[in-house]
Amino acid sequence: MSDRISDAQKDIDEAVVIAEEIGAKALHVLAGTVEQNTENFDTFVLNLNYALNNSSLMIVIEPVCDEQLHGYFLNNLLQAAYVLDAIGNPRLEILFDCYHVLKQSGELVENFYCIRGSDCERSNSCR
Repeated sequence: MSDRISDAQKDIDEAVVIAEEIGAKALHVLAGTVEQNTENFDTFVLNLNYALNNSSLMIVIEPVCDEQLHGYFLNNLLQAAYVLDAIGNPRLEILFDCYHVLKQSGELVENFYCIRGSDCERSNSCR
């Protein structure tokens, strides 16, 4: 993923133009199917920051269960929460897809409240 940063940023630029032309309020930035490692985490964060710094749109990320898309980098809520924490921008949000959360963790309601930060620490309970 780090060797394709310029491609990702070009795609983000094109997506922002289209989103703004159609009056969209948010843009879903995909993580891609890559190995789970620090370099790829850092690259994803870099690309999300690029999207945030080059648009006024809400940027959303979506954890996708491994069963549905094996090898997808962002595959659970805790990982998505770490991404949000690493960036710290209020325009970055998690797209909470009930299907993927339920398939990945088996705990839909608990994770919904957890990721919203209302009744648990992310690092202890979100999956």
